[in-house]
Amino acid sequence: MKEKKYNEMSIGERLNALRKEHGFTQLDISETIGINPKTYSHYENDNSVVTLDVLQSLTKLYGVSYDFLITGKENSVEEKISLLLSGYSEKQKESLYNIVRVLLKEFCSLS
Repeated sequence: MKEKKYNEMSIGERLNALRKEHGFTQLDISETIGINPKTYSHYENDNSVVTLDVLQSLTKLYGVSYDFLITGKENSVEEKISLLLSGYSEKQKESLYNIVRVLLKEFCSLS
């Protein structure tokens, strides 16, 4: 049997595959994100809609984006950077962008 790609899976199938890839049980996940094990089982079996707060916890746990959990598609580099910076203040983001600009300018002048 051919293995499905992430973008061919339902959300429940994707959650199940990610959990197994990371070596977790359903109980591990439910305890880690603070939900009832039966609720998590319903998510993996596509019997319930995953709530936004659970999606948020799972994106952090697995290091993936909301888009990936929902669609199975990877984000662009820009989207990944945006996710990485989402926890920073506007002032911190501006400083990080300035550092990147300087590095790019320096890198481009070396070429």
